[in-house]
Amino acid sequence: MGPETGAEKPTLPESIFAREINQVNKFTILGIAAFLGGALLLGFQAISTLMETEGSAWKQISLLDIFDASWFNWIDSLSLVMLRHTADFLVSMPLFLLLFGIGTLAFLLNAVFGR
Repeated sequence: MGPETGAEKPTLPESIFAREINQVNKFTILGIAAFLGGALLLGFQAISTLMETEGSAWKQISLLDIFDASWFNWIDSLSLVMLRHTADFLVSMPLFLLLFGIGTLAFLLNAVFGR
């Protein structure tokens, strides 16, 4: 056995902070995906509005536009009026705002519960 020709690179001990930087949390991935989805949707809506020749009305896309209204019949059966109004608001609000809100909530959950 001969002498080793390659010298090992010295490595720093792995600290808690280095491990946290290298690991991406699920909340972070959800937040980034929601923000990207909201930004793409907003961009496509802006481009489609600019490309229209007749009238330049902004078309808002909500969950009610994507899914059939029968999917949301459960909202009417909610017993608390406040929950019913909140669910109606979330379902009918513009989808890009809902995605930005989900992304913000995911980033806040990551800040509180992320390791």
